[in-house]
Amino acid sequence: MARRIYWLLLIATVIAGIIFYFYRDDIIEESLFVILLILSITFVAGIHGIIAHTLNPSLKGGLIAYPVLMGILFSILFFLYIFLITPMFFPNFLSGLKY
Repeated sequence: MARRIYWLLLIATVIAGIIFYFYRDDIIEESLFVILLILSITFVAGIHGIIAHTLNPSLKGGLIAYPVLMGILFSILFFLYIFLITPMFFPNFLSGLKY
């Protein structure tokens, strides 16, 4: 039952992201940034819930690789958010960085 909830959360997040992508010009930039942040958090929560409820508790509890793999997954999703998703919504997002 929990996996279904996480799948629904993941699907709803993707659909909402597509809708906000097509209507991004009609939304104020600051509020769109907050909406995008909330959508990315719910997307990550959906993926984590699906993976966490797929594994057996005995396997997950005695496995050191599970927290490491979750950390790697969160890092990959964070970099995708910063360097792929956010520039799709805000084209000048990375051009304002000063080195």
